[in-house]
Amino acid sequence: MKQTKVAFRYAKSLLDLSVERGVLDQTQADMDLVSQTIIGSKDFSVVLHSPIINSDKKEVILKEIFGDKVSTLSMSFMDIINRKGREGLLGQISSSFVVMSKEYKNIYGAEVTSAHPLSDDARARIEKIVRDIKQGEVELAETIDPNVIGGFILRIGDNMVDASVSSKIRDLKQEFSENPYVPEL
Repeated sequence: MKQTKVAFRYAKSLLDLSVERGVLDQTQADMDLVSQTIIGSKDFSVVLHSPIINSDKKEVILKEIFGDKVSTLSMSFMDIINRKGREGLLGQISSSFVVMSKEYKNIYGAEVTSAHPLSDDARARIEKIVRDIKQGEVELAETIDPNVIGGFILRIGDNMVDASVSSKIRDLKQEFSENPYVPEL
């Protein structure tokens, strides 16, 4: 999910407040629930983005869905987001918060895409690459994509390491297409 500056600022404010009150783990669990609920329900996402449904109705819906499942702090935060007319950003805010809170705890997420499932040895080497880039614990998400052909593509935040065979082939094609040498007949 793409993150906007506004979503980042709201997530950062919630992070600071959660740390100050000593409830970071609970708020992280709450925002993870909110994020997964929005991702999992297209109808709920449409309701949050709808300009036709007024904020009072959205507040009732939010309380109905999350009222007994999240902390008072998280519910109050969602009320503020709703009153400010930013409820359409709730998915971005909640997912940004989860990432920020993990980074605050020195846990970094990385995504590796490969043509085949990783062996234990390959997984350990990739986790070492991530630890060399980001000092801390690694949460590695694996994706299988046969178009990679071989090797892997590793994404850590905004950084990407492309060690795939498909990228090497693409680079060779580009190099050959730019080759000014034309044999004389």
